[in-house]
Amino acid sequence: MARNWPMVERENELESIRSALTGGDFVGVVLTGDAGVGKTTLARMATAAAGNVRWVAGTES
Repeated sequence: MARNWPMVERENELESIRSALTGGDFVGVVLTGDAGVGKTTLARMATAAAGNVRWVAGTES
């Protein structure tokens, strides 16, 4: 069963990603961190309202 967990205390990170994706200085964002910290959720939230954005998830396996 899939759950939609709330995003807690990630407003700064979310705004940084949105700024990078919509500004003219950057062409992408890389999210790194341990498993289970919310990288995919953060990426989905940051790109949900964006226009022409593509994202991929890469794993060690």
